[in-house]
Amino acid sequence: AFALGFCHSADTYIQAHAKYWTAMSAARGTSGGSARLPPPTLPAPCTIPGFAPRGFAAISVPLSVQTAVATFAARAGMPVDRATALITPLVTVSSLGHPFIVISEGGFVDGVPGIAVGGGARDTDEVAAAARLFVQSFHRGAAPCGGSEGGAGAAVLADFEGEMPGWGGELRCAQFMLTTAVAGTTRDPRSTRTGVPGLLLDLGTGLGVELCRQVMEEAALAKLIWGADGDLTSLRHQGGLGTIRSKCVIDVQLGYSTEGRRLGMERMLNTVPGSFLSGLPSKGGHITFGARRQNRRCLRWPLSRALACYAMDDLHRIEAILLSQKPFPNGNFQKAKSATRKVIASIETPAGALRRTERLVPQNFHRMSEEDQAVTAVRVARGIKHVERVFGSDARLDNALRTRLADVLHRVAPAIAPSVIISDDLSFAPDISDSE
Repeated sequence: AFALGFCHSADTYIQAHAKYWTAMSAARGTSGGSARLPPPTLPAPCTIPGFAPRGFAAISVPLSVQTAVATFAARAGMPVDRATALITPLVTVSSLGHPFIVISEGGFVDGVPGIAVGGGARDTDEVAAAARLFVQSFHRGAAPCGGSEGGAGAAVLADFEGEMPGWGGELRCAQFMLTTAVAGTTRDPRSTRTGVPGLLLDLGTGLGVELCRQVMEEAALAKLIWGADGDLTSLRHQGGLGTIRSKCVIDVQLGYSTEGRRLGMERMLNTVPGSFLSGLPSKGGHITFGARRQNRRCLRWPLSRALACYAMDDLHRIEAILLSQKPFPNGNFQKAKSATRKVIASIETPAGALRRTERLVPQNFHRMSEEDQAVTAVRVARGIKHVERVFGSDARLDNALRTRLADVLHRVAPAIAPSVIISDDLSFAPDISDSE
């Protein structure tokens, strides 16, 4: 399958191979079975005219895995033969065929090994050093933070997965991908492909956190996130992440809605023409959240390939929105950038933390289903404990704010089952299958 780069399985390889032979035979004026043609040698990224493998967009030209590894090697200053041996096993692809390099110690994405598997400490150190240089290379040709809504250069699309990001939540996965979607006037998805593989980082490992920090704290590199408030809060205050202070972030969601009434991505995607979403599965229905009512995680590790693909695909969805929809009011992200700075400032104060916790409780809370009430209540209770842990000794968390926090908890507490215990260290209850 690596001969064609983007082919995932034997059947897609055979289909591509058949297309190749048919096209070559027609070009030589021969019948399909009479010509003795050479085996396919396709340039990278490999393309077959008129052929889009199952699950890939016809408008997208996927990078081959070989090309992704070669690009990584060039940017990281790593010999290609070493990159082929050490990086190729770490590559997975999105639904559009875009390669992502998985940085983990194993047990993160199903079927993808950790960076130390099959090698010793020397190989692990080599991959880690190359990954750091690869992330540093994001600056090459990047748009300056102040000019990311119209100047030349690339920005980084960023997204995170975990449990209830924000106060009381937990991030475990970070996804990054370079894009030029906001660097000019083009609206052609193919023209935004930078030729650089993305990253899928395990935030449960030291190297994953280090690389995430390297991206998020770089003040000269614009990061574009859809719905950044919870992610930025967890990055800053989640134990184990070491207080990542994000800089130069634009919450692009705030280019299409307001802080008080955020527009969900799934609803936003309803306004995007289908041609920009070709090859992407629907946004909804991939994760069920019922386990959270028992203070349990809903994500299981290692991630299935389907869920890993869902995480990577969200970056393509953000890109599709950026390409097809102009932000308001002036067609740029100045408003969103200013609003994001206020979000970042708010997570540094008890009053800002309180406001965000209060917003977790919708006005129609008592009309929600029993399960949704319980999930919301557990999230709020975890958030309040987290705020108290972070600001408990801060004089700014005065009696008035403590009373308001208590009022929020009192409103939702009846929805939490008596058997549910939320510990001070914010640990999650074990999954039922893990405790049997």
